[in-house]
Amino acid sequence: MSIHPVVVGHCRRRLSPRRWMSSSTVFPVEEVLEDGSTAFDVDGTAEVLERVATPNRSNARTLLLNRPKALNALSTSMCKRVFERVSRFDESDLVSAVIMRSTTPKAFCAGGDARKVALACKDGLFEEALDVFRHEFHLDYLLGSLKTTKQISFIEGICMGGGAGISVHGSYRVASESTVFAMPECNIGLIPDIGASYFLPRLPKQIGRYLALTGARLNGAAAVAAGVATHYVPTSLLDGLERRLSEVINTREFEPKTVTLALEECTEAVAPIGNYPNIENIESCFGKDTVEEILEELEKLKANGGEALEFAEEAIDSMTKANPVSLKLALEAQKRGSQSTLRECFEMEFALVANLVTQSGGGDFYEGIRAALIDKDRNPKWSLKSISDVEEIDSYFQLPAGVDELFS
Repeated sequence: MSIHPVVVGHCRRRLSPRRWMSSSTVFPVEEVLEDGSTAFDVDGTAEVLERVATPNRSNARTLLLNRPKALNALSTSMCKRVFERVSRFDESDLVSAVIMRSTTPKAFCAGGDARKVALACKDGLFEEALDVFRHEFHLDYLLGSLKTTKQISFIEGICMGGGAGISVHGSYRVASESTVFAMPECNIGLIPDIGASYFLPRLPKQIGRYLALTGARLNGAAAVAAGVATHYVPTSLLDGLERRLSEVINTREFEPKTVTLALEECTEAVAPIGNYPNIENIESCFGKDTVEEILEELEKLKANGGEALEFAEEAIDSMTKANPVSLKLALEAQKRGSQSTLRECFEMEFALVANLVTQSGGGDFYEGIRAALIDKDRNPKWSLKSISDVEEIDSYFQLPAGVDELFS
């Protein structure tokens, strides 16, 4: 058994919001949600809705991600919208906390719009592709460096890649029985980005390396135990928790401890990380210094059979299917990121993705997206066939010529 048991149970279904005012109405347009509450579409895209919690005197605001058909894959316009609103919240003494949720129980956010970026790369539109990463990284860094506003994310359903970026850097991350967390970027010819080189190496027991190199999934309880999430709250209590938070975040004398107390009213305990299957094998195998050594340890586990056999086979299979260059870069990025600031990690990751996506025709990144999302044959043809073929990676950590710095 691996650390990512099959997630069971499901959310109480919430329908996507419906617009009750005509499209010719001057914005903001009001949306009516299934529970009878209202939210506003301030910029007219309907991709991010904003709800002023009840009671109206509340200092909390809720931002609702609303691209249900795309599982809330982040578009550039979504990133701009959330960045603009959260920046204003953080500069205002009228907003003490922002709650981030989804309008669909299926996903908090399944990642960035990788297909769009890959197609731009294939057409040689590298500036357009890099602009997507710039907006996403700027938003993620903002959320990780807020001065006064606390971010509370309800991580229902799928939370991968870009979804991690807009949640893990915040103060509070609430998982539930529906949560599915993963960082599968090595499988598409990229590297775990969105600040992953900062938060993954700071997880216990080498879980960060395990997640990055295998793309393994964590359910809600495991996400809390690993430190990806801070609280475990059953889905049935989340609507009530949002209302409760709006009650306690309602004065200019607001103190963060009131959020903690409100969360603890609904939180259920989870088993500590030491109780999870194969946690010792994760720590021993993924604590090795190189990808080659990690695979060697996994092969030894596999040869020994027993209870660790399934874990070893799954990890080996995932890593041998991933892009060899991505695996090397992901491990090195975590080593460097463990000694870096959050800003330095974003700068490093931007150099990495810039090198990966600006290769001719999008390189391995386009090939990974082709196999996963375009042709869906699940059989990417990487430029290098094995780890042993990767000779040099240091150049990937330098920005390509002509590409501006991330924070210029």
